[in-house]
Amino acid sequence: MQVRAVTFSSYFSIAKQVGIDGPRLLTEAGIAMSDLEDSEARLPANAAVRLLQRSAELSACDSFGLRMAQARSFASLGPVSLLLEHLATVGDVVEAMIFFRRMLADIVLVALEKADDVAMITFDLVPPYGSPQATDLTVGLGFMTLAGASGGRWSSESVHFTHSRPSDTAPFEAFFAAPVQFNSSFNGFTCQTSSLDTALPLANDLMAQNAARLLGSQPMQEERTLADEVTQAIAQLLPKGRATLECVTANLGLNSRTLQRGLKAEDQAFGRLLNDARRDLARQHLAGSRMPITEIAELLGYSTPASFARWFHAEFDVTPREWRSAQWQISNSPPPIWKI
Repeated sequence: MQVRAVTFSSYFSIAKQVGIDGPRLLTEAGIAMSDLEDSEARLPANAAVRLLQRSAELSACDSFGLRMAQARSFASLGPVSLLLEHLATVGDVVEAMIFFRRMLADIVLVALEKADDVAMITFDLVPPYGSPQATDLTVGLGFMTLAGASGGRWSSESVHFTHSRPSDTAPFEAFFAAPVQFNSSFNGFTCQTSSLDTALPLANDLMAQNAARLLGSQPMQEERTLADEVTQAIAQLLPKGRATLECVTANLGLNSRTLQRGLKAEDQAFGRLLNDARRDLARQHLAGSRMPITEIAELLGYSTPASFARWFHAEFDVTPREWRSAQWQISNSPPPIWKI
């Protein structure tokens, strides 16, 4: 899993603002200064996420990731920005972000759900990369993208984060200019469904087609395995209670027999990938949020907290409550710093 080097284009300026040694921390994370010279270069996702969390920890700035997003420009998205700004509506932008998400980062999951008059746009990270700082950066960039493409015409009704409330929420409220909810069941935004029809000021069908053709001709980074795609689909469908073999195969446009044969060829199995995803998400929610254990159980597809507790104890040899307590003691004070 990788992220684009441009993700850290604002890192040094923010590090300087909050009084930490950015170059030293970059080196300690295993990232060379030269790695950031090419904005389209790829960085290992685990090192990038560790760097964000470590920087927030040392600076005591729990809005570090959000500040990095705030310092980015729409143009910094790279070639994909040429497509997004020339589409017809905000809804088209969201759909393009879903389709071209790997142009943004391997670890980002973008989804859109509509229910009557309310739309939910989610920006989640593949487990186990969903640390608070990485999540803040991702949601912040998602907001910047939608606001930038629409020329400021689109706005959210509410902003959501699954992690705990930071000590200072003012930067979040100022940046999003909307109610912000922490310990939520998803990361992203709610808005009026009608706002997805907001016309973009630079809409141009011919330019959009040319940009899409250009993006389609660009070689992607190394090919993903079927197991990678299944894992991402599971992570996306688990909170909706739909991480079944049937739903995952439908999500990937395959039939169950083809999917199972493909996984077997990679020495993988659907049940194992589902269990691994649950393990990662369980640790992520227990360590990085104050979400009640009953809600975490629901997000992982368990009908009762008791069934979740039995599974968790079988996996980790302790109860969810004991595991969370141990993590908070290690971190010294909640919410703990997520480590990968």
